[in-house]
Amino acid sequence: MPEPHPLTGTSRRSLMRMAAVGSAAAGLSAIAVASAQAESASLFPADFSYPEVTGPSLALWGSSSFDDARVTENVPSGLDARLDVRLNAYLGVPVLKFGRGGESSTNIAARRGVAGYETVLGFSKDIIPASSEPITVKLTNPKIAWNNATYFPGFIQDIPGVISSLGNSEGYYTFTRSQEGKERYAPHETGAADFVSQQYLVSKSSHHVIQIGRNNLNLQDLIRKNTQQCFDMAPKKSLVMGHFRYKDDASDSDRAKQVISYNAWAAKTFGDKFIDSEKWIIENTQQTWLRYGDLSGSGVWDKKTDAEDAKNGKIPRTLYASDGIHLNGWGYLALSRMLEAKINELGWFV
Repeated sequence: MPEPHPLTGTSRRSLMRMAAVGSAAAGLSAIAVASAQAESASLFPADFSYPEVTGPSLALWGSSSFDDARVTENVPSGLDARLDVRLNAYLGVPVLKFGRGGESSTNIAARRGVAGYETVLGFSKDIIPASSEPITVKLTNPKIAWNNATYFPGFIQDIPGVISSLGNSEGYYTFTRSQEGKERYAPHETGAADFVSQQYLVSKSSHHVIQIGRNNLNLQDLIRKNTQQCFDMAPKKSLVMGHFRYKDDASDSDRAKQVISYNAWAAKTFGDKFIDSEKWIIENTQQTWLRYGDLSGSGVWDKKTDAEDAKNGKIPRTLYASDGIHLNGWGYLALSRMLEAKINELGWFV
């Protein structure tokens, strides 16, 4: 039987006050411990193995486009088109790939560490169990949209673990401690149950590329707000990448209008810290250096449908995957060259 909590019998208000005092006293040390522990890959599953960062680095924040969805399609076997692999080779710095397919802008803001978007968990009886067995916990922060794709590592106080929504009912996550330990009191009202993203901790010194909101483009005000918040975390070291339409989107479709509207806003808001992926790819994949260089064998621009797509402001369909939503391997190669060119223009790693 677990030992009773030493404050058993105390009023709820007293519990919260005492927890708040404890949090204020221990908060800095807990985060310091977490920051140090975040360097140890052994704390988390292999899914969250990131390159060692001892100098300049680049972090990619987004959903499926930064999660290498469909990256192996159409390219020859043995040609590695993954963004982190290509950008590491081009830029010579570690690349931290923080894409998670299916996530919306609020989920990514939480992983990025935006204030107010902490993933706050509700534990049964406000107790984090000692066991490393998975437990079901409630998401208590209403700012974050529950998402069935969420899965990432972090810390509650100084306890490492992973949260996942996979297989859970809406509004609930699974929390799995990385290590067994002692029970910990964690009333969510006090900040004691805030889940601090390991991705945020390990990328504090990084430069950042942000492409968020592709999965909730219809919420334009929200994705603009979240983009601005993520950018403001490191405004001198952040780059916003624009969205692109699906292969078969008509020029007057809702999604086309949303993409155009967002990209126009981002271009005006972030200036030289914005890159329009549709425009860049349309213009530069026609250039000899790219069409017959990295994209040799892709067949891009060989069919009139590519020219028709470009006329409508869309990426040539030759660069799309079979689902018509994501880019194929050739498209990722173009994205890599685009980001390399823009980052070199900004002089980040010169």
